[in-house]
Amino acid sequence: MKINLMRQLDWWFGRPTCFLLSLLYDLTGCLRKRKSPVENPKKILFIKLFGLGSIVLTYPAIRAVKETYPSAEIYFLTFEENREICRLLDLASNRNIVTVRAGGIAVLLKEALGAFFLLRKAGVDVVVDFEFFSKMTAIFSLLICRKHRVGFSNRDIPGLRRASFIVHPVPYNHTLHISRSFFTLVESLGIRSDCYHFEVPLISNQDTRTIVLDKLQDAAGFEPAAQKLVLLNCNAGDLISQRKWPLTHFAALAEKVLEAFPNALILFTGAKSERETTERAVRLVPNHGDRVRNIAGWFTIGELVELLSLASVFVTNDSGPAHIAALTPIRTIILFGPETPELYRPISERARCFYADTDCQPCVTVYNGKVSSCKDNTCLQAITPEEVFGEVARALQGEGAQPLGVH
Repeated sequence: MKINLMRQLDWWFGRPTCFLLSLLYDLTGCLRKRKSPVENPKKILFIKLFGLGSIVLTYPAIRAVKETYPSAEIYFLTFEENREICRLLDLASNRNIVTVRAGGIAVLLKEALGAFFLLRKAGVDVVVDFEFFSKMTAIFSLLICRKHRVGFSNRDIPGLRRASFIVHPVPYNHTLHISRSFFTLVESLGIRSDCYHFEVPLISNQDTRTIVLDKLQDAAGFEPAAQKLVLLNCNAGDLISQRKWPLTHFAALAEKVLEAFPNALILFTGAKSERETTERAVRLVPNHGDRVRNIAGWFTIGELVELLSLASVFVTNDSGPAHIAALTPIRTIILFGPETPELYRPISERARCFYADTDCQPCVTVYNGKVSSCKDNTCLQAITPEEVFGEVARALQGEGAQPLGVH
């Protein structure tokens, strides 16, 4: 609902409005001062509305900005459900994380208006828009910031030619990992390229871990000293539905783990809204007794971090939780389909990416607005439970992971 709403707004309102504002901006160009470099910014706004995992991938860029301009006040604009990950990563202080809800057109416009007045009053002098092709965020940047507006804009590519009023346009380079692409934006702020580091912090909170352990022991009967925790995520959010490995494959994997490791406890994770899908996966696992549980909706993002830290291995579709796992010591197995790990692999040496590399991959890119007409994701179906189990077994046996990369 939210994704489709934003895409419709971008198409029917964003495109014509961007065109008219760009035309006006070009016609009045002689009245403006020449573009100047960014020097000692006082207040910087980062915008990333979509993608929990993508927000994690902004960390190297924002970290470099904060280190280069330690006195600058940082703001971050995103959707409400992403507030907690922004707080955990310390992308901005909690009061400077500005969020909007998208429960419908009326709610979205009301929330956007509130964010506009708040940020306009703050007097932001630099906006860095991490969205790839959104016309709406480009318009928002223009309305709240008169000085320096940074964003992706490829003049020769129709889908990425956003607006001429982006003061510091940066061409999108599809050969770079997304975290490195995000970093090219902040280079417009005078950040040196050698400030880029492919790393994210390990996060832990003992109080939160105690809460998670209590939940696991009370509701799932988890015994830390006697059991190995295996986490499976059969969901992939609502952004790209083709990213899901078949539920039958997840069930087959779970069955193999149960047979090979009598002390394994398998927990299927997910958001509250994904509980029904997760339950279908659990029901496909035969004769599992109490060793397979559906815990979708049990934990907040902060609690998920601690849950991942307690587990031995995590198998997940290409989705936000794969990147949250990078904030913990867990061994992670990511199943890639319509997108490529060359661009979207988590920032972690403990991650193992499976990618079939079929002729049609990747079919979801920035250039097609991350929309695919695919109705049969053979790229993910080609990844077998047997080969994934091999890596799970290595993790449960304490063996070293295969080198980070694609399988």
